[in-house]
Amino acid sequence: MPNRLAREIAELRSRLLDMATIVAEQFTDSVEALLNHDVDRAERVVDRDREVDALELEVDKYCERILARHQPVATDLRTLLTVEKINTDLERIGDHCRNLARNAEHVTE
Repeated sequence: MPNRLAREIAELRSRLLDMATIVAEQFTDSVEALLNHDVDRAERVVDRDREVDALELEVDKYCERILARHQPVATDLRTLLTVEKINTDLERIGDHCRNLARNAEHVTE
């Protein structure tokens, strides 16, 4: 059982890292869109926000499934709770990037 839990936590971390990578790209693109009046880049940021929202739900459900199946304690539980917090924060940062990109679209009009 611990090996299965460890594999599932590793998969969860991988999904969170994918989400963090997308959000980092969103941030860079939203700032570039604003500074360079790049509407195409701004639209790309807005479109990627849907992907971030979907990943947030996926990670959240995966965490819930791990908690329900394995009832982790100590380090594993703290890891899952931390993933939940980071997941929420990344989604919110993605929302801020989307808003910044929308502002960039309005500035260029």
